[in-house]
Amino acid sequence: MNQTLALNLFEYVNGELFWKNPSNPKRTAKGDKAGTVSKRGYVHVQVYGKIYKAHQLVFLMMHGYIPKLIDHINGVLTDNRIENLREASVSENQQNAKTRADNSSGVKNVSWHRRLCKWTVQLSFKGKVKHFGNFADLELAALVAEEARNKYYGQFARHG
Repeated sequence: MNQTLALNLFEYVNGELFWKNPSNPKRTAKGDKAGTVSKRGYVHVQVYGKIYKAHQLVFLMMHGYIPKLIDHINGVLTDNRIENLREASVSENQQNAKTRADNSSGVKNVSWHRRLCKWTVQLSFKGKVKHFGNFADLELAALVAEEARNKYYGQFARHG
């Protein structure tokens, strides 16, 4: 897939793709919205038998290439507005991940230390675990974790 082909096949409107020239006219018509949401939450579009993620096609149409990894800034995988997409490394993409469902504290980078009976703040950065202290108060631990994310993760810091 190249930019010229993508621009010929699709019209981009506020984060969504619409067929200008359907690759399979028997299944889709001009003007139809392109793609379906996959089990993992991404919009997938089939072009000549090959499946592409819609955010890759949008990025290609706007920038002329598909990077190795594209980050959804707001974390919403179906929000493919170009202003919500940015090229990222694997670690930057992880830094922007949402709080895991199995997080017991409810705060990213904060966990309960059983032996000390305190909240521990730590995060991974450039392959190393950085420790920021143990706190009796969850709110204080949450503030320390937020400051640490801002310092180390910068524009990729996600707090929720």
